[in-house]
Amino acid sequence: MRVCSAAERRKTVATAEGRGSDGAWIRIQPLDAFRQRVYVAPLGLWLSLESGMFDSIEINIRTYAVRAGLAASTPSASRARLRIEQPGRGLAGTYHPRDKLMKERDCFTISLQNKTTWIELLADRQ
Repeated sequence: MRVCSAAERRKTVATAEGRGSDGAWIRIQPLDAFRQRVYVAPLGLWLSLESGMFDSIEINIRTYAVRAGLAASTPSASRARLRIEQPGRGLAGTYHPRDKLMKERDCFTISLQNKTTWIELLADRQ
């Protein structure tokens, strides 16, 4: 499964590694300065943050579940604003957060914790 970061044109800005005993999960860690955008090409999934930063993204290659790890809160960012877009047709259906989150201006608002905050995204199969 090829996974791209938005700024992956000239240099490596993300690393990917397998995780879990069953080998079903791939973990992506953005390395660019902003860490606010990730595109998962096989799923046609574009994740962007208007506030906050990604710590890592995990993708289950069997179920197509996606977990977004958001960096810990800071004095200037106590909430993250996550935009989920699907400009391409991917292997799964339409993605949405598993938990009910407040949506404002096409972004989901997430209260950040003092450690990595995890948001699980599931796809409605088409």
